[in-house]
Amino acid sequence: MDMITSISTPVIGEIRRLVKESSFRRECGNFVAEGYNIVKDIQKKDIVEIFVTNNALAKYNNIYEMCEFVTVVSDKVMGAISDTKTPSGVLAVCKMPTISSDNQGKILLLDNLNDPGNVGTILRTATACGVTEIWSYGNCADIYSPKVVRSSMGGVFHVSAKTVELEDIKGNVMALDMAGENLYSMSDIPNDFILVVGSESHGISAEIKALANRVISLPMSEKMESLNAGVSLSIALYHLINKA
Repeated sequence: MDMITSISTPVIGEIRRLVKESSFRRECGNFVAEGYNIVKDIQKKDIVEIFVTNNALAKYNNIYEMCEFVTVVSDKVMGAISDTKTPSGVLAVCKMPTISSDNQGKILLLDNLNDPGNVGTILRTATACGVTEIWSYGNCADIYSPKVVRSSMGGVFHVSAKTVELEDIKGNVMALDMAGENLYSMSDIPNDFILVVGSESHGISAEIKALANRVISLPMSEKMESLNAGVSLSIALYHLINKA
């Protein structure tokens, strides 16, 4: 079995670009998912190729069942294409999923949310709640970046994501903001909504707030000023879905 041992190999250069460059990911329609626990749950049709070290291959005996194309690389090469300090030894190049827009009127809008961990948490929650449509506005973290993919724990494969402009945002917009009305006091929760969350440092942008039909908040103790953006949206989404 041939092993790639040089980081100057063309295919390794392409993977490194997929890891680092959002524009290259979009151009290719591919992205990178890393870690056995994530890769093992990806549908075979969505995996282009798996790259694995000898140690990982010995540890996980079902690698060849996951994909027709499996390439063994040295530890040095895996280190060069990995986005983590301690590579797991399993990395997959995947196709960007094509998900039908079966959102049942429920959409999540990320407003300049550029923290990958928060975005990944939201994708994970969206999948758990059955929400498939995610919109990004402004300076948001790319949902296909390695950090977001890892944080989403596979959620990225179950959502339809697109970037929108202000004029595209039409519907029942509900924006999460600390100064909004108490979500738990609302008696007229709609079935269809666009739930917006902003960055932790700046909150909802002025232009999105101006579009909002309602600005809502989560009640909390005076001992805590705010919640993590991903946590806030998760709590609000579960409430809206269960009460709608």
